[in-house]
Amino acid sequence: MGPAAVATLLVQGMFLGGLYALAGYGFSISLGIIREINVAHGDLMILAAYISLAVLSIWHTFPLLSLLLTVPAMFIVGWILQRSLLNRALRRGPSHVVVVTFALGIAIENLLLILFSYNNRTLATGYLLQGISLGAVRLPLVMAVDFAASVAVLAALQLIMGHTMLGKAMRAVPVNEPAARIIGIRPERIYPLAMGLAMAVNAVAGVLLGSTFVFYPSVGPDYMLIAFGTVILGGLGSLLGTFIGGLVMGEVFVLSGYAFGATYQMMITLIVIFVIMVLSPRGILRGEIF
Repeated sequence: MGPAAVATLLVQGMFLGGLYALAGYGFSISLGIIREINVAHGDLMILAAYISLAVLSIWHTFPLLSLLLTVPAMFIVGWILQRSLLNRALRRGPSHVVVVTFALGIAIENLLLILFSYNNRTLATGYLLQGISLGAVRLPLVMAVDFAASVAVLAALQLIMGHTMLGKAMRAVPVNEPAARIIGIRPERIYPLAMGLAMAVNAVAGVLLGSTFVFYPSVGPDYMLIAFGTVILGGLGSLLGTFIGGLVMGEVFVLSGYAFGATYQMMITLIVIFVIMVLSPRGILRGEIF
């Protein structure tokens, strides 16, 4: 294998890792701030892809422009879910959240089956499928867009968390909830906003995943596993760690697929996650609250 082929694999792994990180940001927010495991995370991501598909079927525009409707719609979905359902489950304990979101994921999958059938769908257009050249490396444009979007979303989230009152309030609640209440921060109001933000990011991930790969109603759990892996690798509660974890997963996935075939890609990736968890249980960046 020549230098050009090696470079292509490494760049492809980096771009794919950016997309994986994008899929994990929302899960990192819900786990780091609300301290809840949203098992329906992947199904909600696919829901965003189908909302984008519906928008495109009506207005026949570019997939990225559909984000103007998909992002606000998913923010509202996240806010309503947390406010009406998950806050109550959270008061009963983390295990109740797992059960409720598991049921929610099944409900979303069956709703999408009814509305859209089981056929594979894609948001890809001829424009996004065009190739770009980076020296000797040539890849589809959509993969570069995925990576650029991942970096842009990470920068926006870091700005929100570090330089806005809402972001600082979100960070304060998991660190010391009693102290946060004393200064007037009400977690029951912060949590729906945090989930809304997580779902808005999920909308971006869903649209770009739908533009890069085919999707269908039952594929959500696969992306839930990817999101969980990026968060665990990077460190719970660290958005930058999620990005790094995504890059690691992307490189391992691509290189293992080349070396051993597609059949063993996910298995090898899971083994790498397990090894890193053993060596560094708190993740690569050992976790922070963003």
